[in-house]
Amino acid sequence: MRKFSDEQIIGKFCLLGLLLFSSILVMSGVCAGADSNEYNPDGKPIDSIEIKNGDIFDLDQSGKNHWFFRLANKFHIKTKKHVIKRELLQGENQLFSVKLAHESERNLRALPFIWDAKIEIIEAEDGVNVMSVTTSDRWTLAGGPTISRSSGQLTYQFGFDELNFLGYGQRLSFDYFLREFEEDFVRASFYERRLFGSRLGLNIYHNGNPEVGLSSVGLSKPLYSLNSKYGYGINYLDVDRVDKYYRSGVEVARNRFAGSEMELSAVYRFGSYEKKLSTSLVYSYRDIRVFDRQIAPHTVIVFPEDSIYSAITGSLKAGTYRYITTRRINGITRSEDFLTGSEISISNGLAFDAISRNRIYRTMAFSAVISGYSDSNLISMALGQTYWISNGNSFRKRTNISISYYNNRLSWLTPAVMILYVEDWRRDGLDALYLGENNGLRGFPRYYSEGERFYRVNVENRFFTGLKILSNELGVTQFLDLGRIWGGDEKFEIRHNLWSVGVGLRIGTERVSNADMIRIDVAYAGNIKRWQLSFGIGQYL
Repeated sequence: MRKFSDEQIIGKFCLLGLLLFSSILVMSGVCAGADSNEYNPDGKPIDSIEIKNGDIFDLDQSGKNHWFFRLANKFHIKTKKHVIKRELLQGENQLFSVKLAHESERNLRALPFIWDAKIEIIEAEDGVNVMSVTTSDRWTLAGGPTISRSSGQLTYQFGFDELNFLGYGQRLSFDYFLREFEEDFVRASFYERRLFGSRLGLNIYHNGNPEVGLSSVGLSKPLYSLNSKYGYGINYLDVDRVDKYYRSGVEVARNRFAGSEMELSAVYRFGSYEKKLSTSLVYSYRDIRVFDRQIAPHTVIVFPEDSIYSAITGSLKAGTYRYITTRRINGITRSEDFLTGSEISISNGLAFDAISRNRIYRTMAFSAVISGYSDSNLISMALGQTYWISNGNSFRKRTNISISYYNNRLSWLTPAVMILYVEDWRRDGLDALYLGENNGLRGFPRYYSEGERFYRVNVENRFFTGLKILSNELGVTQFLDLGRIWGGDEKFEIRHNLWSVGVGLRIGTERVSNADMIRIDVAYAGNIKRWQLSFGIGQYL
């Protein structure tokens, strides 16, 4: 693998910066000429707002007046009206905007406790214009014992997850995981999206999984809408995890990774409604200790070292943002909102010793994303590249290229293709990438193969049967997983490809569970001639 000097990388990023700057000039002209009232063309004045916060099921609909649906509505606490109202992007004494109404609908559907939303302006008989907001809820409480199987390991889960505590939009969860082969652990979280009715969000999280080992508390003001201009956040993390290293799916080394990190971030964005320019700044402080190193005989591993440092990263971004609403991409019956358009960004970061203030390394990153939806075809392509540089030469380079394609023209079938290429070169020679069932190849063991580069192709045909068990719609998936991982000195050879095929059952629980889908897959891994059953929640990819 070629080493890149500081000057070569800076030259490359100067060219990328010139491209971004050119985009900014063009977009600035567009933004400057944008009508500040483009959101309200010929809109009627909003005299009053009426919120109809519906239950999970509308019992007046055909087939819905069933004891199961009545029971679900009875024990469900509806979302409070003020929780819905605070998400609206327009209010009384303003002109009604179709754009802002659609964006408010998307914001509401993005909430994990809202099934669907509809906003329209209605003129009453007395001439009063009423903005009508109609929502329907989802069942938000999950709990009790559950079981899942992945990579040949059974996991038993006991606990609860409530996404809309007492109808106030808060998330509260607690789970205990009992694993067949690995350590048991506890996971808990609390999230308040609008702290004391403000636009500040509070997030408290703990994950005792030894391979995650993370506790955090954060306070942030995100960009809540396309009209939002600035956001900021502060986050504190406490880390205590076990890093494991694998060779051919077998653990050969491990170390303990413990310490703390604090992060401050801010973003400012400007432009027209769909065309945005933004700049952001992130400061982080890390104090990490690495200890309890264990390694198998005759194994070579470069363990990380202790580190106490600060880092500052600035970025510049330009993009166009448009949303489409469709169905049967990753879900079954629920409306799905997707961001389309294009975005390009560059960033530069410096890490320096927390005591001496000497520079340790710098980072330079570039990313570009383009996505669109036309004639039932949804496609997204992304490129990302990051360099870590020290003493004039790069010591790490990471590249990500991804392509996703879906076609939902037919009501009963959605073909899906996902392609991913990742390259992670490190000067110390560590193979940090893995392929297995836990990252894209069903039927194989976890961390089955390791290397410096890999590609992965996943093809799925998602069939929608139209069959229902009460409100749960059934689907079937046929899939092919194909991939290859190799080291920096190895030649790519097609005959070394890994592959698996299989079928799966999908049970759409989008309305009656905070898990959108139950997944059951049976896969045959051709290279190792093995069948494997796995099940869990959500689409596999």
